[in-house]
Amino acid sequence: MEKTMEKNKKADINPPVYGFFDQISQNVVSLLKWLQPKSY
Repeated sequence: MEKTMEKNKKADINPPVYGFFDQISQNVVSLLKWLQPKSY
C-alpha cells in the first residue's frame, strides 16, 4: 500500500476515481495512436 501511494502521488491530491479515468484516457489515446497510421 505504501509503495503504491508513493508511486501515485496524484491519488493523494485527486480522488481515486479521477486517477482511474485518467489512466483509461491515456490507454484510449495510446490505442488510437496505435490504430491510426502516422499522420505527422
